[in-house]
Amino acid sequence: MEISKTIEELLYYCHTHLYLDENDFDFYRNYLMHDLKIKKPYFGQIDKKQISNMEVVDHLFDQLVSYLINDLKYDMDDALHHAFELLGHLTPRPSEVNKRFNELLKIDSKKATDYFYNLSVHSNYVQKTKIDKNIVIKSKIDNHELIVTINLSKPEKSNKDIVKMTQSKIKQESYPLCVICKENVGTYTEYKNSLRIINLALNNQHWFMQYSPYGYFDQHLIVVSDKHIPMSVEKNNLLALLDYIDLFPHYFIGANADLPIVGGSILQHEHFQGGSHCLPILDAKTKIVLNNNFHKDIEVSILDWPTTAFCLKGTNKNSLIELANKFLTTWKNHDDEILKIVSKDHNTMTVIVDKIKDEYRMFIILRNNNCTLEFSDGIFHVRPSLMHIKKEGIGLIEAGGLFVLPPRLKRQLELVEFIACNPKKYEEILTANTDLIPFKQMIDEFLQNKYHSIDEYLIWACNEILKDIDVFKYDDEKHSHLYQFINLLNL
Repeated sequence: MEISKTIEELLYYCHTHLYLDENDFDFYRNYLMHDLKIKKPYFGQIDKKQISNMEVVDHLFDQLVSYLINDLKYDMDDALHHAFELLGHLTPRPSEVNKRFNELLKIDSKKATDYFYNLSVHSNYVQKTKIDKNIVIKSKIDNHELIVTINLSKPEKSNKDIVKMTQSKIKQESYPLCVICKENVGTYTEYKNSLRIINLALNNQHWFMQYSPYGYFDQHLIVVSDKHIPMSVEKNNLLALLDYIDLFPHYFIGANADLPIVGGSILQHEHFQGGSHCLPILDAKTKIVLNNNFHKDIEVSILDWPTTAFCLKGTNKNSLIELANKFLTTWKNHDDEILKIVSKDHNTMTVIVDKIKDEYRMFIILRNNNCTLEFSDGIFHVRPSLMHIKKEGIGLIEAGGLFVLPPRLKRQLELVEFIACNPKKYEEILTANTDLIPFKQMIDEFLQNKYHSIDEYLIWACNEILKDIDVFKYDDEKHSHLYQFINLLNL
């Protein structure tokens, strides 16, 4: 490998994919040569057509890492950090990115986000190659679709980990205060040298947008408050969601519930999540349309969905916000002793918004995170017999029908499948892999031919998990307790 050639290829890659001006080639060539301890540049030809057709920088990035390890004697971790650092220097500055984004936004919002997303991929911030390796399963069950993914790069967190992180006090001298703070732009830790953000004004407040480096779905983005303040589901944030969807109607946007177990993994900093239309709940069928005299210009319906979910639909933004806030305040004060619903400090909502032409759609999922001695992980959380599949809190993405399962499952499910095909090896495999013990019931059911494939089991299990988190799962057949709550809304 000739690293001087890699430098020339990298410069041309940045020219075609990261908007590096040819007038700056000499400047950056000299910078890279000095940094990589190269005395002479490469004078031969490079394959410009091949470089122009590259979708990702992986090949050149790997050559940089290999050179740093083999020639400059870096260890792997330092080599990766340094390669990301070099790409960060070659990525346009944040001010330039915002300027170009806003120019495109005046023309077409989708062109603006496509520009920003492609830049995030080409700069290696969005790890597209790793994302593409994730396992994705789609299937219909009980009159709706579910999507199940095994994310091979996402570490698994328990609810107790999230609670502990939420309750821990941040040292004032910490910089940045958390992993999604604005000050992470260009930092030399966590491979964020090429992170770029877009500044936004939502509901007269400062926010910013970035893409997730290990996206769970197409163009998975995060919209973050400039201020390091805790998550909260309240009227001002509902307004911010609608302002965002006005700017980018080709996306959906959602606010996680603001409590552990039912919310996201970063509760200490206000943020939303969104991206391209993909959450199955957005295509859920209507179960019942409710009478609504409170705001007749808004249609209110109960969705045919495993959890208690409503859809508010209309073109009047103010009416929609008033009605959504009515749902919020009513639910936050709603108790039901029979159904084990305790409202104080436990009731909240997951909210997802999209826009079709001029019509807003707001999806509201009622949530409760109460725990008891009997249900120490949460009354409305995953049942213990399914925690081998998913033990983390069920946030807006899963509540919306797209499950993000931990990477351990790839190996574990391959072993389950092997046992199903080789039942005589059952005890031997189980003894050698003690982490399969929680899968014993699943394995027995496979051996009894209850399921025909791993995919079928995963879809069934995730559908059952959605039923587990339903706050009205203990209701009677007539749904009388649900309608008691609906009557309190005075629609």
